[in-house]
Amino acid sequence: MTLCVPFSATFMKKILIPFLITANLAATVFAVDFPMPRSDSRGSSFVNETVIPPLAAAWSYNTFAAVIAGPVAADNKVFVGNQSGAFYCFDAYTGEVLWQYSAGGKIESAASYSNGVVYFASRDGYVHALNADTGEEEWIRNLGTQIISSPVVYNGRLYIGEGAPSNDLLVLNAETGLPVGSFSTLQPIQSNPVFGSDRVFFGSNDGRLYCIYEDTLLQAWFYQTDGFFTRSSPLVYETGVFIAPGHDERKLYRVHMSNGITAGSSAELYGSANRMSSPAEYDDVVYVAVSTSTAKIFALDANDLSNELWNYAVAGTNDGEIVPTPTITRSHLYAPDYDGGIAVLNQSDGSEVFSASVSDQPIYAQAAVSNGYVYLGLKDGYVKAYKAAQVVALNSPSNYKVVTSTGVNVYGTIILDSLIAYTVEYGAGETPSVWTVQPFIGSNFERSFIAQLDMSSLDDGVYTVRLKANNSDSLISESRFILNLPPEPPSNLTLSRVSSGLNLAWTLSPDDGGGDNDVSAYRIYRSLESGSYSSYIGSVSGGETSYIDTSLISGVTYYYVVRSYDGFSESVNSNEGLSLIHI
Repeated sequence: MTLCVPFSATFMKKILIPFLITANLAATVFAVDFPMPRSDSRGSSFVNETVIPPLAAAWSYNTFAAVIAGPVAADNKVFVGNQSGAFYCFDAYTGEVLWQYSAGGKIESAASYSNGVVYFASRDGYVHALNADTGEEEWIRNLGTQIISSPVVYNGRLYIGEGAPSNDLLVLNAETGLPVGSFSTLQPIQSNPVFGSDRVFFGSNDGRLYCIYEDTLLQAWFYQTDGFFTRSSPLVYETGVFIAPGHDERKLYRVHMSNGITAGSSAELYGSANRMSSPAEYDDVVYVAVSTSTAKIFALDANDLSNELWNYAVAGTNDGEIVPTPTITRSHLYAPDYDGGIAVLNQSDGSEVFSASVSDQPIYAQAAVSNGYVYLGLKDGYVKAYKAAQVVALNSPSNYKVVTSTGVNVYGTIILDSLIAYTVEYGAGETPSVWTVQPFIGSNFERSFIAQLDMSSLDDGVYTVRLKANNSDSLISESRFILNLPPEPPSNLTLSRVSSGLNLAWTLSPDDGGGDNDVSAYRIYRSLESGSYSSYIGSVSGGETSYIDTSLISGVTYYYVVRSYDGFSESVNSNEGLSLIHI
C-alpha cells in the first residue's frame, strides 16, 4: 500500500495531511514521556528529543522528606515519592500539586506509569496502583516483604523484585493486581527488569543475571558474576544485555541475549571502585557511572567495550550506596553529582558544557527529562524542575503507543535561538529507509498543534515519525508507533430460536482469515432499545460464527449487534439483529 500522497515542494502552513502518529485524539497533549525508571522497557535511559542547556529554574516543591528515587514524567504530570511515604503528582510545567497519596512505608524506588495508572512500591511491602488523574486507588497489594526494586509494567503485566524471605521476581496483572506467577532467586532483588525478544532480564544480589521467558516465566539461562546487583539494572541493546554488577566486578559486560555467554567486557573501571550505576545507551555508545567515595562516568563503544571513548569525573563525595545513572538526550548527557549539582556533558567527548548547583546535599536519583524539562528528586526533600534554553520535542504522541484512530492531532515544541523552518517526517518500520517529508515555516512554538493526520489508508505495523528543525540532524525528536486500526465488523447477523435460547449467527469479518487477519474474538452486545448497545453479554473466538444467548426473559424484545475485536480495539457494529420472537 502507498503510505503517503505527494506533497508540494513549497513550504506550507499547518494543514490536514495523511500521516501516522498516535493512538487517540484527546484534549490533553501527551508530552515526550519518561514513564518508568531509565525511560523505557530496555533500560536505555535515552530520551528521544533535543534538550540544549543552559537550564533555568522552572519550579520547586518541598516534600519535607528525602527523595531517594528519581521522578518519572508522563501525561503532563510528574510522579515521585519520598521517605516519609508521601507520593506526589505534580503538573509537569507549573509544579502545582494535583494530588497526594500517603503510603505506609518509605518510598525508595521510582514509580512507573502505564495507560492512565501510576504504580509504585513502599518499603512496608505494598504495591500501589493509583489513577494517574485523581490519585484514587485502582488496587493495592501486600507482598509481605521489603521492596526496593521499582515496579515495571510491560505488556499488561507488572514486574517487581522482592526482598527476603521470598527473593522472587513477582509478576502481577497490571489491571487487577492479581498474581500471574513468580521466579525465585537466591538473594533479594533490587534490580529492575528489562525486556527484549520475548524475554525478561534482571539481576539479583546473588550476583546472577537471570533470563526468563516472558510467557512462561521459566528460566532460559543465568550468568554468574563475582559481584552482586543492588541498584544496578541490565540494559538490552540489539542482541546483547549489558550489565554492571559492581562490588567485586568492576567491569561492564556484554552477554549474548540468546544463551548468556559473555560477548565482551571493558577493562576494570576506576581501580578500587565497587559501586556502579545501571548502564545507559544511545547511538552505539554505552555509559556507566562508577564510584567509591568519588565517581566517574565512562563512555564505551557498545560494539567493543575495550574501547574507552572518554571519562568524566563527577563532582563531590559519595556517602551512600546509590550511583545515579546518567540520562541521555539526542544532544547531551544529564548527570546529577554528589555536590548537589547537575552537570550537562557533550556526548562526543564528555566535556562539561553546563553545570548548576541545585542542592547542598548529594543527589542519588536519576534525572527525568521530558519535553525540554529536567526533573530532579533531592535528598533535602525538594522536587525541582528546570527548563532547557533550546528544545526540539515531539510532544504527541508518546512512544510506542498503539494507534487505533484514523484522525490524529500532532503537537510539538521547538524553541531555538534561530528557527528558520521545520519538517515532520515519517517512514515505515523502526529504522525507515525512506522518509516522507512535510515542510513548514514559522516561529518558535511550545506544545502546539502542528497537523491533523489521516491514517485511514495505512497498513497496520510499526512506523517512525520525527520532528526536525532547520534541516539539522542534531535538532530532532523522534517516536515509534504501532498502527492497529479496528478490524472490519462481521456482517449478515441473523437470529433464530433454539431450545436453549436465541442463536446469533453471522458472516466472518473480512479481517478474519483475510485482510489484516487479526480478529481474535467476536463480542456480543444486547439492548432493550434499538441503536443503543452498552450491555456486553459474551464473546467467542475468532473464526466462530455463532453464539447462543441463554439469559433471556420471557416476553421481552431484544436487540443485538456483534463487533470484531483484535486485542486492542473493536470494530463498528454489525447490522442489528432483532428478536421478533418473544421468548
